[in-house]
Amino acid sequence: MLRSVESFLGYRISAKDGEIGAIESLHFDDNSWKIKYLVVDIVDFFNSERVLLFPTLAHDMSWVDESIKVDLTKEQIKSATPYSADLPVSDQHELLEGKNLQSLYLAEPWSGSVLPLWIPQASKESEDLVTEIGDQNLRCTKLVKNRAVKSKGEKIGQLKDFIIDTQDWSIRYLVVDTNGILPYGDVLLAPHHLSAWAQDDSCIEADIDSEALKSCPKYDSAEAVNREYITKYFDYEGRFVRSEHSSDNYSKLDESLK
Repeated sequence: MLRSVESFLGYRISAKDGEIGAIESLHFDDNSWKIKYLVVDIVDFFNSERVLLFPTLAHDMSWVDESIKVDLTKEQIKSATPYSADLPVSDQHELLEGKNLQSLYLAEPWSGSVLPLWIPQASKESEDLVTEIGDQNLRCTKLVKNRAVKSKGEKIGQLKDFIIDTQDWSIRYLVVDTNGILPYGDVLLAPHHLSAWAQDDSCIEADIDSEALKSCPKYDSAEAVNREYITKYFDYEGRFVRSEHSSDNYSKLDESLK
């Protein structure tokens, strides 16, 4: 099924032996547009920690109970890969900034204030350090939310949400909010329209101009991404011409809606 990421953030994790933690965000590969990890926030009376779970372990997402079943015990989830072991790009740069912008400070004896004496500049070594820190294609849905979407350097909107297929855990569409920039509201764009993330993760370039965006079917978060919407989107993309006698067309739609 196609679901909005925002719609199930906060869902409880139902392990084999009880509930533990909740979904905080998703990490995805910006080349394959596949979800790599579910980020689970484990909270107890004493502390809070985040772990990374493979989405293939998850099933039976319940909209009634607001929970997701995972084929692990609570103890296995607690000992899962920690968040810090595979940082997404935004966190990599934050870590790099902390390492690269460490300053020497000099206290003003007359005021008691502390002033930076020297701030080192970013260098090629900094880029190498980012590469060593982690995967340069790993993004976090929570951290890239509200990032600018640009076309030929001009801002045309910002990322608002993601529509994923919970069968294979792939990102099928990105929700782009054009409000305040272009009068087109929220629209869905397939991932192949988006590429070339900024090195600092601040924006992403799209291969679609404002006129093409104007014609894109509008997205309403209050409605499910159903057969009717996907049909309109396929028409918009021009992938094929629909015909009431073309079972092949609708078999493609069925694949999109699984």
